[in-house]
Amino acid sequence: MLKCDRKLHLYFLTCAVLTHLCVCSLIGNRGPREHPESHRILRHKLDPIELIKVQNMKAKVRVIQSFFGDPDRCSNPSPEDTVQLMFATFLDPSTHEPRCGAFKRNADACFSKTLWIVCDPKTKIATIDIYVRDESFDKTMMTDNPQIGRCEFGSGEFINHAIKLTEEYDCNPPEGLDKCPEGTYYISDWKGYKCEPYAKLGSYCESYSPVRKYQRRCNPKEAYCYHPADCNLGDSLGKCFAYMGECKSDSDCSDPSRMYCDRSEGKCKARLKRGFCCEPKKDQCSKGLVCKKEGYYGSCSRRY
Repeated sequence: MLKCDRKLHLYFLTCAVLTHLCVCSLIGNRGPREHPESHRILRHKLDPIELIKVQNMKAKVRVIQSFFGDPDRCSNPSPEDTVQLMFATFLDPSTHEPRCGAFKRNADACFSKTLWIVCDPKTKIATIDIYVRDESFDKTMMTDNPQIGRCEFGSGEFINHAIKLTEEYDCNPPEGLDKCPEGTYYISDWKGYKCEPYAKLGSYCESYSPVRKYQRRCNPKEAYCYHPADCNLGDSLGKCFAYMGECKSDSDCSDPSRMYCDRSEGKCKARLKRGFCCEPKKDQCSKGLVCKKEGYYGSCSRRY
């Protein structure tokens, strides 16, 4: 039986599948880090496991280090911006045997690995397990030791200081899932597959925090999910804000006094209001406000 921390449970949305996962912990090979988990910040908008496609009884997925760090700041990341160790286990498409893959030490927020996983011929389900090991996780957290290739930690049955995420994909999805009506996208849950409406502008959208229940996605053609209070509340909800044109610099936006260019997306966005979270090195705040650093990030505040 796995031992689980009753105080911490994860709700991860991967491939639009809402999965309740118990946070359990892996065996370490280094001394404890100086930063506690509560001081680490997630600035990733992607799920840790992304389904690309399912075909010929195989699933193509992308494993992403979306637990700690900022994908816009991957050069020379500090220890708190990396995961000490992560890897995946799944059925190999060639051998149909359990395999260890996406093995990476000190993985920053830009680390990703694309994998093919074979579907179980009996259940018609493709399963992948992601193990994330970091000494900032509580030492009482525990999960199973897969003991598959490099993904083996001693001879013990359990591993400390880690979490395990499991995702499953139906290898025989119904036809037409890529043809949802305009303004909707497809998801799957325990009830099956369906087309879900995008969140409306100004309404709640996905949360960075895994402890929040799922919120709808923003329509990527017109809006983005922004978290105004995430620098102060780690589990804050986001809201859908409208894009305001394409750009390469602030001058490309129709009114630079009210908009700034998010170069990572090439989109104009509304300048941030007082109290909204911001990045100190970027000019994102409204007129008369500056981004004052508060820890890793900052918030838009009056100059004096």
